[in-house]
Amino acid sequence: CDLDHFPGLPDRSLAGLRIARLGGYFESPLHEDVRLALDDAFVRMHLDGARLSNATVEGAELASAIYFTVVHAEASCEHEDRLRRRADALGEDVRLRLEIGSLLPAHWYHKAQRMRRRLAEVLDAQFDAADVLVCATLRAPAPPIGATSVTIDGRQYSLHAGMADLTIPFSLAGLPAI
Repeated sequence: CDLDHFPGLPDRSLAGLRIARLGGYFESPLHEDVRLALDDAFVRMHLDGARLSNATVEGAELASAIYFTVVHAEASCEHEDRLRRRADALGEDVRLRLEIGSLLPAHWYHKAQRMRRRLAEVLDAQFDAADVLVCATLRAPAPPIGATSVTIDGRQYSLHAGMADLTIPFSLAGLPAI
């Protein structure tokens, strides 16, 4: 992190920086190893002078559904001609996603965009009380190559659902996530 972007921080410490740890959707489920690493990072931030708090993001649990609707509809629209003329040149997974997107009702897309704007507003409001929002970027440690699922808190999740959904709210809101 380049702390030069935070003027007034002495000796590049975190002194005075307001850091909010996101709970709720962002911490449940969370693999124990990831939770312990996040706990450790939060302790270190505190020891380095950060002012810590906890926060939740109302509606974050809907981010995957919003993302699914928006991305599939927009990709279908963008690649409509390719799907019609050269569907056989597409991988089956891509072709299927484009076909799904072309069948989504317009009012679903419109509603998803309204929900996306609301999620962005809720996330933006978090910055009234915090300079930085902290959460894990993955729910579990990286699985072995070829794995199709992960186990978190004794429950099995598909690889995508168990790994890739924590940064989606930030992507939808146009915010950076590192």
